[in-house]
Amino acid sequence: MSLGTLVAWAWRETPPVHRSTGNLLIHVVAVPMFVAGHALWLAAIVANPWLLMAGSSCIVVSVALQRLGHSMEAQAVHPFTGPRDFVRRLYVE
Repeated sequence: MSLGTLVAWAWRETPPVHRSTGNLLIHVVAVPMFVAGHALWLAAIVANPWLLMAGSSCIVVSVALQRLGHSMEAQAVHPFTGPRDFVRRLYVE
């Protein structure tokens, strides 16, 4: 699937699996945490290598929280077809 097709698919498939108030509240915390984790990775390059651990922790906790949030939904997220699909969808969605 091309990147453009993946983005179009994500826009079409995201609303049905983000209807639960609990899931949306979790995403309000988890998505910025995911972004902050990546910012900490970048900061580790120029500032302090220990920030890699903090950034990695933010990313792992964020993904775990999002998994918890999606478990609250009536409609399940489409299953991942493999590690590549997981990474692509994680960063596109």
